[in-house]
Amino acid sequence: MQKIDKVVALVAEFFVDEEFSREEIAGVVREAYEVADVDFGAEEAARAAEDFEWPEEVLTRDSHKAARAGFSLERMVREEHDSKAHDRLSHARINSLLGSERREGEEGPDRDWERLHRLVDGARVLVDEDFAPNNRAPPLRSLYRRVSKAVHKLLLELWRDEKVFIVTKDVAAKLGALHYSPTHWARKAGKVLGRNIFDASDGKFSTPLNTKTVKAMVRECYGDIRHPTIDEIVRMVMDFARDKQQELGEGFRWEDLRMWKADLRGAFTLLNYHADDVRLMACELTGDLVCIYHTGQFGWTGMPFAFDIITRTLRKLVRSVIRGRMTMYVDDMIAVCMAWDLEHDKGQAKAVSEGLLGSKAIADDKWADGTRLDVIGWTVDLTQRLVTIARKNFLKTLYGFFEVDLSRPVQVRTLKRLASWSSRYSMVLRHMRPFSTWLYNETKGMRNMEASKRVGSGTVRAVLMWRVMLCLLHLREDTFARPLSSFLSDRATFVIKYDGSLQGIGVSVHSLDDADGAQETMLGVGYLTFPFDLGGRPEFQNCSEFIAVVVGFLMISRRGGRDANIRLVGDSVTSLVWGESEHFNSTRCFSAAMVHVLLGVDFRLRVTETVHVLSEDNGFHDQLSRGISPRELGVDPDLCWDLDTDDVVMGVVRLCNPLITLERMEDFIGFWREAKRLLR
Repeated sequence: MQKIDKVVALVAEFFVDEEFSREEIAGVVREAYEVADVDFGAEEAARAAEDFEWPEEVLTRDSHKAARAGFSLERMVREEHDSKAHDRLSHARINSLLGSERREGEEGPDRDWERLHRLVDGARVLVDEDFAPNNRAPPLRSLYRRVSKAVHKLLLELWRDEKVFIVTKDVAAKLGALHYSPTHWARKAGKVLGRNIFDASDGKFSTPLNTKTVKAMVRECYGDIRHPTIDEIVRMVMDFARDKQQELGEGFRWEDLRMWKADLRGAFTLLNYHADDVRLMACELTGDLVCIYHTGQFGWTGMPFAFDIITRTLRKLVRSVIRGRMTMYVDDMIAVCMAWDLEHDKGQAKAVSEGLLGSKAIADDKWADGTRLDVIGWTVDLTQRLVTIARKNFLKTLYGFFEVDLSRPVQVRTLKRLASWSSRYSMVLRHMRPFSTWLYNETKGMRNMEASKRVGSGTVRAVLMWRVMLCLLHLREDTFARPLSSFLSDRATFVIKYDGSLQGIGVSVHSLDDADGAQETMLGVGYLTFPFDLGGRPEFQNCSEFIAVVVGFLMISRRGGRDANIRLVGDSVTSLVWGESEHFNSTRCFSAAMVHVLLGVDFRLRVTETVHVLSEDNGFHDQLSRGISPRELGVDPDLCWDLDTDDVVMGVVRLCNPLITLERMEDFIGFWREAKRLLR
């Protein structure tokens, strides 16, 4: 495969110290295709369910329930829910765990107490003011038809747990006006049958349930959602480790840390829909059958908001009874503790969950614990003390970057997906942060997701580099994954103060000598005039300011700075944001951004603080940037750094020249090699 040969060749160009065989690359690419290719997955799902047939009782059980309820769907739902009420969310369970009276929260009345009680009767399905049930199913989708037996096999599990009704079309017609959404299917990692989807966003044949207005309504009704990020999860782990180290002293060992994860069984199915709203949750199946959801499912925009009340409540309750630390992402509990507290904390989490939601709340077959754990799409490894991309996400992303054909026009939808992956996973692969700009700019302003376009050289380069870096991450995880320590926002130990003009830059670096970061000692100050002419063009001003940040990084590294946190002080908001986030919204600064990231990776330097000052308060560095020497401004000669005579500094600044576009891959390879040479 030519793409694999290209990756092997590029690794040899960019990372001369890394050696591995072509077969190693081919093996992981092959696995990615097997796991992520949609057509391959549909064939597998269909094959796995090819012998499926509905049990005879599916055609009769719920039809009899409908008849007993006089074909009143609302009565049918209430009878079903009442029969299960003893082992589901209830007023008594809420009061037992949270108290029987509304309490005052830290930020005002505890509205979740009230919301929980309202959920006992079921989540209300809010709709637009002009919404009307379509009472007619849209055409069945071709992909669903291909994998219908796999979808039916999944629905049968819900039917057996009495979480959906399945009736014939004739019975459905007697239940009154229904609203139908399409049945759909998607791949699911680790599940050959994939996932069935209730597509409430489809508006091709009628008004959909999911609209922007409805999303705003459910947010107001159920409260906003705030998911924990991987940064917060890692900081939770690191803060816990630091606290235990202080507590145990020499008795603390990293080897005794454990992470654990628990999963709520069936997630959204633990909640009911309100009986008056269930008629909005119908979908047609092949074989003249209709499925009606009366418990929660994936697809309706309001269910994540309703369920987040459960998430917030359990997060608070479990934290109060365990010895470690815990957070929660939708239905996943994610926690850290000492090895000797593992069973205690898991037992407490299970008891609280079942106390609130019933005996079937926890998926006992999905407990996971150890020193390496997958959480929210990432893998946290306590032994190697690193974070990398979780296996299923890694394979899906690798497939996406390998599958795109750069020699032909690429669909906008595909380019946006690549840009999204680039932004997300450059959190680990720091080298790749400057490349996201090219991918995002490629579709800037484009709204038609189905349109296709030929991509520019910057996007081609970004895709090729992602193929390289993803393979390196897989094969050399200990080198290219992100250390846990890099997530900590410890205080800065160095300060870079700077300014830039269209003629040059002025920079000073300082050390912070006290615990509160207030006492500064100047280490050096310098200025230089650019060895290129920006022609007085204001569009290069932000890039000029950022080159000063790059030089500041270089000055710290030349002073022996390693594994250090840095505070930036300047009057350019854009350059401050670029320096701290390493997310760059301009292709003009690509070269400077690339050098900045290479410096950060090689010397483990990172910006953890920024301070914006007014231009009039930055006069010292402004004068430096306009050619006035530090000596003329009264700086001690021992602290003056003659940047313009330093071959390494000037070599780096030449590489940062925004007038050089690096259009060809050969030019970029030369740029990369020269940057690595100078940094060595």
